[in-house]
Amino acid sequence: MMSTIIMKRVSQKEAENGLVFIHPLKLKDFPKAGEEFAIKFSKGEEKTRIQEVRCNCTDAPKEHAHHYLTIKGFKMNKGDVVQIKKTEGKYLIE
Repeated sequence: MMSTIIMKRVSQKEAENGLVFIHPLKLKDFPKAGEEFAIKFSKGEEKTRIQEVRCNCTDAPKEHAHHYLTIKGFKMNKGDVVQIKKTEGKYLIE
């Protein structure tokens, strides 16, 4: 059975940099940060990984991390709605 992990509208930063921000509560649905995994999309399949970037945002009370994944072959525009789905340990983005 396929389940949707993430359904979100693409921000300008995500579109410009070819990345998808992963909310901290959704990290449990992915391999650990840094572990490579495959993700399928309309034009094929690509290896990716969750990237972790330590941060001290000006509005955050303490140091924390932002998480995202990059998919070079998957093109997004600001305002697009993307979904990441998982079935039997395999990932799909559309």
